[in-house]
Amino acid sequence: MIYGFIVGDALGVPVEFKPWGTFEVKDMIGYRTYDLPPGTWSDDSSLLLCTMEHMNENSTLDDLMQKFADFDYRNYMTPFGETFDIGITTHEVCQNFEYLKCSATDCGLLGEYDNGNGSLMRIAPIVKLTLDLPLADKYKIVSVYSKLTHGHERSIMGCMIYILVLEALLSKVDKSELLNHVQIQLEELGMDYSAYNKIFNGLENLDVDEIKSTGYIVDTLEAVLYCYLIYETYLEGVFVAINLGNDTDTIGALTGALFGATLGYVPEIDTYKARLANLEKIESIIEWYCHNDR
Repeated sequence: MIYGFIVGDALGVPVEFKPWGTFEVKDMIGYRTYDLPPGTWSDDSSLLLCTMEHMNENSTLDDLMQKFADFDYRNYMTPFGETFDIGITTHEVCQNFEYLKCSATDCGLLGEYDNGNGSLMRIAPIVKLTLDLPLADKYKIVSVYSKLTHGHERSIMGCMIYILVLEALLSKVDKSELLNHVQIQLEELGMDYSAYNKIFNGLENLDVDEIKSTGYIVDTLEAVLYCYLIYETYLEGVFVAINLGNDTDTIGALTGALFGATLGYVPEIDTYKARLANLEKIESIIEWYCHNDR
């Protein structure tokens, strides 16, 4: 799951922000948007790895927020020792923590216009915390972790849907039953998920040019689930996700994680995995995460 995420991120980084139809990625490339080599991963993977390290250490939320701030201001958990990109909302939250000395649980932004995908992109590791819990407890944990940066109910619900999808895939729910399985749980939860109605009303029947690939959390989640549901293999789904354009690294990463959760070991990405920057750091955190009983 995690390698699927980071490889998807690295495949998408070179064409981030480029509009649909102006490029086609078929391999791991470099440069273009950033003057960085193939295998470079972005803030998506940096903040995901920070979250995993926090879980490995069983540390506090303030410790996790310190890692986020260290990434923003001190180049922590980066592929080459330099932070080259961070989302606007996450940066503002890190400012709140770094300079205003807010506690981790008071830093996040709550407004309707603060619904980027910055909490969704780092939420996957907490599936380890939620997997066997009652539904209400799952939501509480997802809410706590999303609110660190993105506290609006729409962001929390987007993260909740993604975690429920991951749980279903890890539990071997068939792809054909996936959205129905998740929707039943959302109905049981009894909270408003109407912003995501498109996902549960024929998303897979849309044409690819009807899918938006922006950094707005609703668009991101729709694009990710579309690419997972329509395509059968990791590389097919992830390359389509990236070639949608715009937020290519995040959408590629989140799509890759779903294929990783489904397949477990994904041999078709071994060559790409070997080319990831700072691979030793990635491997050490993943190994610790996989063997940590928390």
